[in-house]
Amino acid sequence: MNAKRLMIIMLIAIFGLVCAAPSSWAGSPQQHRIEGIAIGIGALILGKAILDAAHGDHYPEVTVAAHYQARPAHYKTGGPRKTQRVWVPAQYKRAWTPGHYSHRGLWVPGHWKQIVIQPGHWVNQSVPMRRY
Repeated sequence: MNAKRLMIIMLIAIFGLVCAAPSSWAGSPQQHRIEGIAIGIGALILGKAILDAAHGDHYPEVTVAAHYQARPAHYKTGGPRKTQRVWVPAQYKRAWTPGHYSHRGLWVPGHWKQIVIQPGHWVNQSVPMRRY
């Protein structure tokens, strides 16, 4: 007899014995409700894993990115493309600086100050090629 069939038959027998147990063993219906729900969810997950393992339907996962890596660039993007350097300007945040005394003892009135969040930088960007 196949080992998987034996495992499934044993699982069905154990499940049948558990279901055949008298309900007086369960205790009060108000007590331990959350524990019963957790045990039930765990049993469902374990049963699903056992059935999937016995079924033998295991396929390797293929990502969409791996599928498209073998194709030329114009299949993915709708046409031939080229790489172009693009300048991304810096991002600033305006912050109020309250009035204060400088390190020389002079009063500096309050003013708005721009704080750099992200400095400007070059980015390589893929753009469609012109067709004449």
